[in-house]
Amino acid sequence: MNSIRYPKSGTNFRVTKRGYVDGIFIIDGKRVFKGLCKMADIEIGPNGKPRTPRQLNAVVQQLWDERRLAIEAEARKQELSDKMMGGLFEAWIQHAEAKRRSPETVRIHKLMRDYYLEMVGDHAIQELVGDPPKPGYDLRRADAYMEGMRRKGIGNARVNSYLGRLSSALRFGYNRGLLDRVPAIERLKVDKRPPKIPSAKQIGQVAKHLDDLVEKTKDRSIRYYYNLHRLLFYLLLGTGMRRGEAFHLRREHVDLENRSIHLIKTKTGDARVCRIPMFLKDRLDAHFQAHPGQEWVFEHPKTPGRQAWAAVLLPPRDKRSGVAAMTTAEGLS
Repeated sequence: MNSIRYPKSGTNFRVTKRGYVDGIFIIDGKRVFKGLCKMADIEIGPNGKPRTPRQLNAVVQQLWDERRLAIEAEARKQELSDKMMGGLFEAWIQHAEAKRRSPETVRIHKLMRDYYLEMVGDHAIQELVGDPPKPGYDLRRADAYMEGMRRKGIGNARVNSYLGRLSSALRFGYNRGLLDRVPAIERLKVDKRPPKIPSAKQIGQVAKHLDDLVEKTKDRSIRYYYNLHRLLFYLLLGTGMRRGEAFHLRREHVDLENRSIHLIKTKTGDARVCRIPMFLKDRLDAHFQAHPGQEWVFEHPKTPGRQAWAAVLLPPRDKRSGVAAMTTAEGLS
């Protein structure tokens, strides 16, 4: 296959690895790729002989010129005559239907249009805005649209969804040459979803599963990590400390006699004290007696003085057991 050499006047097209020729067009200051042909379709000339690289360049350049004229003609054809927001929305919806978007997408497009025209009214797409004034979209209309939806009692997430549709419609107008630029429409801040708090039944199921893993595992090294999982689970459950705080917990900060834990390294940077319930005290005491001399509450079994927090998250075997996922539940911290 002959390779195409780019013309001296500039790079107007490229050849992909799969043998397709894409034209390169600068549309509204952006590089846009449009398919021109396949290399296999132009390699052979009308006389049945293979084309030379120069002939291939000439053929592709001719296709590029034809495509450029077609793009310009299509842009002139699709330009809205009224240049009003109502007309823009209609053309935008028709474009979605022509692209065979889902019925639900088209329905929301129409609902967004109805809301906008109800709350803002029809108006010219471009207006003189700014200082000095220049043609553009007045963002105060987007603010009025947002406030109108909020007065209707529409939630923040849906308001942001409709604002996103408005941006999409304005981008459609920009691609049709009806706007000089696409304005940046600010969205409402949506509160994060509250954490899911497990029920007492779910907590019991996790505890039972951890007990079964410890009892049924014959490999001592694997059983050690499962024991750390179980201890971490009960530590988070009994004290309410964060997972990272537990990983950085030293043995010297645990006072079993007074049933207190002194958290030195916390998320907020302020030290605090956690009370140890009786069921947790017995488990910590048994863990300390089984592993005397360790510096950390969760210490690596093969490297004394090293934290085992990475090992707690991922046991060396059986990574799909689900224990790591259960012990990292934020609802327990």
